[in-house]
Amino acid sequence: MAEIDRTAERHRAYVKFLTGRFYDAIDRHGFELNELPALASRLRAESQTGQVLIMSSYLEERFEHLMGVQLRDVSSKKKRDEVFGGNGPLSTFGSQVTLCYQLGWLTESGMKRLRCFKSIRNKFAHDAYKASYSDQDVKLWFEPLESDLYSFYRSTSGFALAGSSIKDLDLLSDDERKICSMVLLLAYTC
Repeated sequence: MAEIDRTAERHRAYVKFLTGRFYDAIDRHGFELNELPALASRLRAESQTGQVLIMSSYLEERFEHLMGVQLRDVSSKKKRDEVFGGNGPLSTFGSQVTLCYQLGWLTESGMKRLRCFKSIRNKFAHDAYKASYSDQDVKLWFEPLESDLYSFYRSTSGFALAGSSIKDLDLLSDDERKICSMVLLLAYTC
């Protein structure tokens, strides 16, 4: 029994060490919340399809960087492509979200919201000329994301995700609420 306790303690210490390395890497990455208004402003200049696909690319880039911290060797483009490219085990946004959740880097709530975004992204990527924020399924997938936005807003006294201080979320256009909801997803990747 004592041997099992020592083994469990070694495993806990190793997990704590790896988690510390992961959070140190996040700090070194230098993600700054003050980047968000500029990102939201850029998204506002795009079509709805452009907004979703740019946000998807941004999120995937963040996940790749964060996971790369824990992977054995992704220092070269060739090695990165083996993992994140074409047929790599982490080539899809969904597989990246699943791995981050399984490693404890995402809460269940965060995972579900990112999966909703994945559904939105897939709709816009595969029906680019037909997809719209007003589509019934897209509205449904955005509901939990907008719920987060309202919760975040209530916990602050106005914020600057859309490029200027927001005093009343209901004054935002539907597109601006969607942009703010997508930008807020970044909170799950830092």
